[in-house]
Amino acid sequence: MIVPTDGQIPSPCVRANPDISGVGIRLSIYGQVFLNVAAFALISLRNTTILHSENVALATSSRNLFLTGCALLICAFYQGSIQGLTVHHTLIVLNLNWIIYLSALLHIFIRSCQFIFGSCWNHRRRPVRSPTLGGSQDLSIGSRRESAADVDGVHSVSQLLLLPVIHLSALGTLGILLWTQVQTFGDQPECTPNTVLMVFGSSYSVLDETIQRSSMAMYWMVAIPLLNVLVTSATAFLAVAVMALVLWIAKCVTHQQILPWDVFARCSGITTISILLMLFISNTELMIARGVHTSLVGAGEEQWTFGQTLALISLLVQMVEMVKVLCSWRADRGREEGGDNRAT
Repeated sequence: MIVPTDGQIPSPCVRANPDISGVGIRLSIYGQVFLNVAAFALISLRNTTILHSENVALATSSRNLFLTGCALLICAFYQGSIQGLTVHHTLIVLNLNWIIYLSALLHIFIRSCQFIFGSCWNHRRRPVRSPTLGGSQDLSIGSRRESAADVDGVHSVSQLLLLPVIHLSALGTLGILLWTQVQTFGDQPECTPNTVLMVFGSSYSVLDETIQRSSMAMYWMVAIPLLNVLVTSATAFLAVAVMALVLWIAKCVTHQQILPWDVFARCSGITTISILLMLFISNTELMIARGVHTSLVGAGEEQWTFGQTLALISLLVQMVEMVKVLCSWRADRGREEGGDNRAT
């Protein structure tokens, strides 16, 4: 049985590590995460069809997140092997990487929705009209374009899954290293009995057997390539299935379609992932705040460092790039809609 921990810790035990849990590091990651969510919501919900340039912009945003997560994990492995890493800070690294993965998962979800609902994967396919046939389609050109699109689709699937698989496998490996030897993990094992894991706002000792077993089972699954992406992606699709049932019931009661199915699926997926993001962020912040206010972590955890400043500068650069991408997106969308109007 899991029993929440309570009580005060008598004195600081864990050495401060602001380059992992500092305010600047967290703000940088949260900023990238919500920029990614905002871009997906703006592009995918306003349009029934996603253009090639929009897919490229969304893929770039998700790729940057995965690279940030991989860099964070590499630093954690390096510091753990050279300088030592405590259980408390390893839990923070794991939580931050789950936040990164959930936000980047939006790209996989949106592309899956495009495939399921018959949207084009890379660009809108327009009929090519031949003037010699009175405006009818040129089937040879159309078939060649469809073949090229299929090849591009195969390449895009491999590129779509490569970084998530690598990121999750590394995340699972770190989780396995932690939970298989949690009592002796890190350079300060004497602090482990006072270390807690936050779950839905409640704190639980990392030495609790139920917590250890469930965490080991989860991270063993996450460490398996391809299976990790399939299982974690199923969470968003399960929520969409439940919401689709609600929409179907509402349609039967009102006898009218409230929302198109593809738009509804996108809204449901983005909403589900946003809720999960808020849960992980709140649990991470509560865990860090508890470590500071209960004197588990020594002085200096909230100290501003060079690494945090660099992380925030990187966030500002990405914000500027995102604004440029959105401006280019509006221009491309305007030209696309203008071309459609002239064609009709």
